[in-house]
Amino acid sequence: KAPWPDSLDEYSEQPFTTATGDEVQALMLGTDGELSYATGDGWQAVTLPYAGRNLGFTLLVPDEGQLESVEGRLDQQLLLDAMNGEPTPVNLRFPGFDLDTADTADLGGAG
Repeated sequence: KAPWPDSLDEYSEQPFTTATGDEVQALMLGTDGELSYATGDGWQAVTLPYAGRNLGFTLLVPDEGQLESVEGRLDQQLLLDAMNGEPTPVNLRFPGFDLDTADTADLGGAG
């Protein structure tokens, strides 16, 4: 529930292709600037810092046709690689979304 950075802009609805290949209209969010960017075998990732810069949101996107391959390798090391990118100028656009945490597991760690 952290706030997005002020640099995140809202764009009009645009075509977006889902993981199943369906094209839908989606309200797009985005920013231009230097962000942490990483790439690996069949994927690329960018980390968008939340306002205050203490937390970030990492988007890991499989290359076209690589969804199942990346899902099969999704482990701690791949996530660490995705989150440890290098500062890189990027033009980031992604569909807006709502996150409902009422039905998710407790992410607070061991208690």
